[in-house]
Amino acid sequence: MKTTQTDLISTECSDRALFAHGTAQIFLARSIKYKNHLRLLSFVGLAGPLIVGAVVIHGLVTDMSLLLPVVGIVSVLELLVSAWSLAASWTENLGYAQRSTAENLALSSSFRELAQRALNPPDDLEVRFADLRGRDEARRAADADQGVTAKEKRYGLHAGLLHFQRECVACKVKPVSMDSTNCKVCGEF
Repeated sequence: MKTTQTDLISTECSDRALFAHGTAQIFLARSIKYKNHLRLLSFVGLAGPLIVGAVVIHGLVTDMSLLLPVVGIVSVLELLVSAWSLAASWTENLGYAQRSTAENLALSSSFRELAQRALNPPDDLEVRFADLRGRDEARRAADADQGVTAKEKRYGLHAGLLHFQRECVACKVKPVSMDSTNCKVCGEF
């Protein structure tokens, strides 16, 4: 049986849907991490004044000089976490991760739909595919600048394989959960 251009487009759309979904999962995990970091920053920022206020209101310490070392330690921790947050660009990274997650999920959905439509192709299939592929390439280039690690790539592939119920090309296993495996391609994350 001869492979047609439509077959090739359908296969590439299916693959790109899987990869875009996996990339979305990578950036979703990152966004959760950054949200938790920012929550920690907010908590530490409030901890010092809350400790002082609670102690003073309840009259637990009559000599304020005893309270100063505790407030000093909390203030130093707050300063360190704030400096780390600024240096690591948590807020900007959270925003990027959220945008990437949303766009990659939309790309995945669009590729999946186009792959299904390729079975009964619209007249402008190649135009739609070229447009979608161009958007995907731009998103991939931007995401590549974010320093995605090999471990994250394996995690993303595993998530994509699980979502689309496909088997790994290396280990020939179809994931049934997000538990890591020993596979060098879709596991060890």
